[in-house]
Amino acid sequence: MRAATGRCELVHAAAAQGAEAIKARDWSEEECGERRRRSIELGLGRYLHTGYHGPRWTPEDIALLGTLHDEEVARRTERIVGAVRQKREELGIPNPASNRWTAEAIALLGTMTDRITVPRSSDRLPIISATGTTVTHAAG
Repeated sequence: MRAATGRCELVHAAAAQGAEAIKARDWSEEECGERRRRSIELGLGRYLHTGYHGPRWTPEDIALLGTLHDEEVARRTERIVGAVRQKREELGIPNPASNRWTAEAIALLGTMTDRITVPRSSDRLPIISATGTTVTHAAG
């Protein structure tokens, strides 16, 4: 039985080596077109696996979404920012960059008039009055 296993390992290693050589080669437009035509003719598409082929999202990765900026989640999970944004939006998790109000500033809202609240807030975001109009930017 060991001989069969060893033979399989050799075949897989040779196949992997051949695949790497094919990937590393620069193909001309004509060669690509010919390979595409032959692939269609032979129906090779039926062997393709559909769906997502990237790294799977772990519960730990998902827990980071919405708690940090997408750029930081991408860095920590070794993904591109677009993939992080797409996953966050698929799960309906709000963008943390869109709400940069501090807990202190939020606690002040509604406790006094807007003109008094603005100078005390350390945020550089517009303060919105009860009528929905922007009063001013907070001092930083």
